[in-house]
Amino acid sequence: MRKFVLFATIVAMGLSACQKTELAVDNNLPVKQKATFAPVSSNIRVFNTVDELSEEIDKVLSMPLTDLVKYETSIGFNSFGKLADLAYQEVAANEDSYKSVAEVQAAIQPHSEYLQLLEDETGYTCETKLYNSALKYIVNNEKMYQINDTLAKILDNATIFTLVDNYAELLTIDEGNVVSKKGTKGFDIILKGGGWPDLPDWFYDPSYYPLINHLNDYIYEKDVERINGRDHKLEVEVRMQRLTSNTEEPMCYLHSRRKGIANGVYWWFGRNINYDLTITTTHANYNQQVHDVPYYLRLYVKGTTNNTYDYSESFMNDLTTGTLPYLTGFDNVFVRTRGHASYSPNLYVNFNKN
Repeated sequence: MRKFVLFATIVAMGLSACQKTELAVDNNLPVKQKATFAPVSSNIRVFNTVDELSEEIDKVLSMPLTDLVKYETSIGFNSFGKLADLAYQEVAANEDSYKSVAEVQAAIQPHSEYLQLLEDETGYTCETKLYNSALKYIVNNEKMYQINDTLAKILDNATIFTLVDNYAELLTIDEGNVVSKKGTKGFDIILKGGGWPDLPDWFYDPSYYPLINHLNDYIYEKDVERINGRDHKLEVEVRMQRLTSNTEEPMCYLHSRRKGIANGVYWWFGRNINYDLTITTTHANYNQQVHDVPYYLRLYVKGTTNNTYDYSESFMNDLTTGTLPYLTGFDNVFVRTRGHASYSPNLYVNFNKN
């Protein structure tokens, strides 16, 4: 089972920051007493520890939508991610019937709480909100979850931590006003920047983490092909993700989209991606050549994933092979990749990067 250590780290850091303003959970409480914190809502997930949260993230992200619906029914819960996926499923059922981007916009408007149109150099893509958040099946329709007496709210552009006593005020904070709320007493607000996924700007700021200097820390490849009369797109990225001031991990992320026949909008759909990747990370003193010096790590992954869901793989299961420990300010980190990902004979992303 892959462990979402990265997201647990973000949560732990948020709770640690809250501790400075007396928001954090009292970790000296016995477990039974921790579990007695009353939920702030009848539809909210409550966790005793960050590890418990991480285990549940692993569990729900691995479920197909049909299994997720059954699971949430069994525990009496409705996640934001599930509701968003169901709304997407409803709109995407007619993906080839829409004649223009305007028609797609009209179709998603009744579901604007859950769906959005994103635009990049390849065109428009219909996505759920929080689509790249590992917590989308953890948060409720208010985008919240609870750890003991602390609430977390996950927005597209921020993560917020506060005490359960501030629940009513937290309800009023959204994507539109969260920036202006930063600095509010009793709220720890982490604004997100270009990090992937769910990472704020400061998480990549060298002034916060001076011990790691990345080179080639982000590799992205895509292929767009016209197959059976429509454009298809396959994207693969590999990143070095920073975990602490001196540890990090490589992660890979695969997803596919295809355009509606007449509307020019990309939609995700359930075809399997086959992948066979070898990822090598190494670190070296700044005055050394780029070659495999001590502590090189070769990580091999092969398999198939249904790309209805974005796929990410953490290599932190074995700490002896998943981190780059004891780095100094003179160290550089390198990523090399070999291999490929594909989901049709025509659509193929090859890696041969240094």
